Formats: sequence, structure tokens, C-alpha cells
Amino acid sequence: MSTMLALARAKEWGQLPELEARCAAWVERLKTIQPLTALEPAQRDFVLHLLERICREQAELSGLIKPQLDDLVRRMDSLNHQKNLGKAYGLSH
Repeated sequence: MSTMLALARAKEWGQLPELEARCAAWVERLKTIQPLTALEPAQRDFVLHLLERICREQAELSGLIKPQLDDLVRRMDSLNHQKNLGKAYGLSH
């Protein structure tokens, strides 16, 4: 998550899909792991700290990605509109 956030801050969007897929795979893997014993208080606190950090970073990442996705959708809509106009008026691109 930290790497994805750093890339998004630097507006390096190209690597994010691969990292997101790897992150999702790790989450799925972690869901299947069941601890053999209960965590010690220090271990539990560490895990909770990590989860809080992941949640904060994920929220910031979403905030950075959403405007980019919105812009992409606007651009795609504009291209689709131009294509439809071209079809309507018999223009080819």
C-alpha cells in the first residue's frame, strides 16, 4: 500500500494496476490464514497499528486516484461523443 501511495503521489499511474492486483492477492491470502495461537498483546497492538496505517494510506490513495478516474471518464465520454457526431454526419476519423 505504501508503494502504491508513493507512486500515486508522484503521479506514476502505470504501475498501480499490477500493485493493486498483488495487494488484493495478499489480502485474500491473509483471509485464509488462521492463527494457531492467540496473539500476545504487543503483537496485537502491532497488527492493529499496521491495519490503521493501511486504512489511512488506502483512504489517501483513493483520494488521489478518484480525480484521475473522473478525468479519464470525462475524456472517454468526449471521445464517444465525437465518434457519435462523426457517425451522425458521415465523417470518418
